[in-house]
Amino acid sequence: MSTGAAVIVKLADGSYQGIYSYSDGYGLLPFLKVMAPTQEQAEQLVALGDCSQIYACERIKPIGKHSWDVREKRTVIAYHRDRNEVWNDVKPIDGKTWLSVARRISHSGYAYVFEDGRWSMYKSGGYGCNKFVPVTPQVVETA
Repeated sequence: MSTGAAVIVKLADGSYQGIYSYSDGYGLLPFLKVMAPTQEQAEQLVALGDCSQIYACERIKPIGKHSWDVREKRTVIAYHRDRNEVWNDVKPIDGKTWLSVARRISHSGYAYVFEDGRWSMYKSGGYGCNKFVPVTPQVVETA
């Protein structure tokens, strides 16, 4: 069973844009901090649209051959770019607040928000619950 998450960035105009991340939503924060520590990189990640895999990834863009069938290790797997999913089905969601964006993304209770130069993690009671609280996740070790 997957643990989906919302990954959201605050844009320069003050609006927010977010995507769905299918796998391992409870432990994304350490990877987001490494892969997308800047505003530009956070926007690049969200610009991919919904993703199958962000967890355990270090790169947004592949450096070699990368697709759904031939995956480059530690590179984000995006539904549109790598699996040829229809863009309108996976494109980022826009909103005036991060919470309004999170409410429109089918997640399992985890939201990651990049604003003011840093990532924050929020947890709710699960799918359909709109009350989020900030949390500090434990560091996840990867092989």
